[in-house]
Amino acid sequence: MEDDSTISYLRQNIGQDGFNVTGVLLAEAEALKYAGQRVRLAIRQEYEHDYDAAEEEEEAATDASQQQSARRRRTQSTAVPAKVVESFGFADKDAGKEAIPGRANVTISSVIFLISYCGYRNYHTVESFRKMWLNEPSTTTDAMTMQNYISYCSQGAARMTNSSQRIFAVDLPCTGGSGKNAFNFNTSCEDPELYGMMSMADSIVRNTYGASISYVKQRIAVLPDYAHTTCRWGGLAQVGCSGDRCYTWINAAASPRVFLHEMLHNFGLHHAGRLGDPWEYADYSCVMGIGDTCPNAAQLWRLSWALPLPGGDLNGTTLQVGRRITFTLPVQNKAPQSYVRIYASWMWDPPPYTVWWSPDAYPAHALLVSFRSKEEPFELFDNDKNNQVLIHSFNGTQYAGSAQKTLLRSALNKPNQEFRDDSFSGLVFKVLSISPGLSAVVSICRSGGPQEAQGGNSCGDGLDNDCDGLTPRRPPRPPPRPPRPPRPPPRPSWFRLGVPRPQPARPA
Repeated sequence: MEDDSTISYLRQNIGQDGFNVTGVLLAEAEALKYAGQRVRLAIRQEYEHDYDAAEEEEEAATDASQQQSARRRRTQSTAVPAKVVESFGFADKDAGKEAIPGRANVTISSVIFLISYCGYRNYHTVESFRKMWLNEPSTTTDAMTMQNYISYCSQGAARMTNSSQRIFAVDLPCTGGSGKNAFNFNTSCEDPELYGMMSMADSIVRNTYGASISYVKQRIAVLPDYAHTTCRWGGLAQVGCSGDRCYTWINAAASPRVFLHEMLHNFGLHHAGRLGDPWEYADYSCVMGIGDTCPNAAQLWRLSWALPLPGGDLNGTTLQVGRRITFTLPVQNKAPQSYVRIYASWMWDPPPYTVWWSPDAYPAHALLVSFRSKEEPFELFDNDKNNQVLIHSFNGTQYAGSAQKTLLRSALNKPNQEFRDDSFSGLVFKVLSISPGLSAVVSICRSGGPQEAQGGNSCGDGLDNDCDGLTPRRPPRPPPRPPRPPRPPPRPSWFRLGVPRPQPARPA
């Protein structure tokens, strides 16, 4: 159908009452794929005959009130079978999407310096960097730009715009300064060079270009190709951005993943590791580890880019020992509420009258369970790591200065697989089913220990105390005692009736 008729059918203005909105039926896979996005729809062909009949009724109406009544029936009588023909990306703050309390809504502002020095030119020009960094009018939502990357991972909770990103090419001298501030880009890459280039670039942009950038806290310096001979890292950044400035340095032609990793340090995130691996970058499911991915569920919670499922933010009060709860997890980056978080409050029992408080870390870890699937170009998982249920632990808070590491504790990818966290929280996670690219059904149970016998009446309390899926039965009651036999009749009392008791006959 033509655009005008589609819009007229799906959302018809009926006067002062505003808009009448018709329900739309989509296939489950299609609905999950485009959840949270603005889309253009087309009516499926099998519905057009019914629509045409209703339209004829409207045209046959003789006056305006009858036409409006027919139109209202046409737009309200039933949901419309439809299909997605175009996506415009994830809805932002201007798309009319209902806000979820507690979820972030931020615009990222940055100043980017494309630095050249010592005769070495930067890999990027302003034009080429802008094309990699920001969207053009013709850029599709699945193109790998930093703007799309952040929008996808945050599902629109964080955004970059052309006006919020200021990009400048800057030429710096090779040496300069004096005393402890002396720098030499040819031979060193320490604090005098790192902070010196930021200070000089800021001065050049303000004084030469006349640009007003003092209001922007985040500064990103992109170094020239030559820099790797002295700056032997891919990226470097300050953790947190609580002062007037926070800095990020990127070495030459880095990938968007390196940029996002370092920028998220400025937002307060630490690295993401894996249980049993001493390397602090070992989490393959997180951009703060070694993943060509978005942040993991724990990092998304820390940023408030995504929230737990409804009813999925649990603690020792809402998750009792021996009680099993089942959740359907959508793909993490397909819904703004997509994971389950369990704060293991039962692992911390402060002494009486002791008040504990730290804005940076909780006294006990939280465990977060999420479902991840490959989606190019933002979520790149190897085949053996695709469609996995992941369990992370994290004791950080949502305070801006909280920078705690996350830990991938387990990865499950088959039904009936389970992870028992007996050494820490006692939680037991079990995969019940997986629909690749769509969702996973998991059960979560809090055990009191690895054995059902835990003292007292634990074997007969009707609870699955060890979370093995078997609920012990109460011991059967013993059979009732047989009734007592009736008492024998009382012996007759002859004298009571005044009759002499007969005497036995004596032999003659």
